[in-house]
Amino acid sequence: MSSQALGSVIGELPEVEGGVDLESFVGTWHQVAATPQPFQAQCVRNVKAEYKLINSKTIGVTNSCDTPWGQPSVVKGSATVKSPASLRVAFDNVPFQDKNGAPNYRVTWFNADKTVALVGSPGKTAGFVLSRTPQLSSAAWDEVSGVIAARGWSPCLFFQTGGPSLCLR
Repeated sequence: MSSQALGSVIGELPEVEGGVDLESFVGTWHQVAATPQPFQAQCVRNVKAEYKLINSKTIGVTNSCDTPWGQPSVVKGSATVKSPASLRVAFDNVPFQDKNGAPNYRVTWFNADKTVALVGSPGKTAGFVLSRTPQLSSAAWDEVSGVIAARGWSPCLFFQTGGPSLCLR
């Protein structure tokens, strides 16, 4: 496969236009696809992020998933707004994190009704497709794949939670 087929991960991930309204962002988001991350190696299904408003600049974060052994995996932390659509996420009891460091989580896109979001690290080393529901329609997957490509990633780098690469969908 050529490097062009994989797409470019060079460059900065753009912020979603208009920024993020934290009050509307809170709640449960299902991770329906992501670029593989070592910190999620134990997650095979039911991957969720629960966001709760702490104040106008901070949300509480609870990430959870089911492991292959049928047990839950849960990590808690917080995210602090650093710019209109960029946050610094840090998890409790995880060493070598600086809660005051540079942004490491950027919201880059919402669908029209803000029920699907594309987020990732500013340098595009991580990417996540989040949805208010655990499954997307075929049309929604097509839209998401197009946005992933427009943001400089290849859809081939994203894997459906518990499933194949978006290239094989």
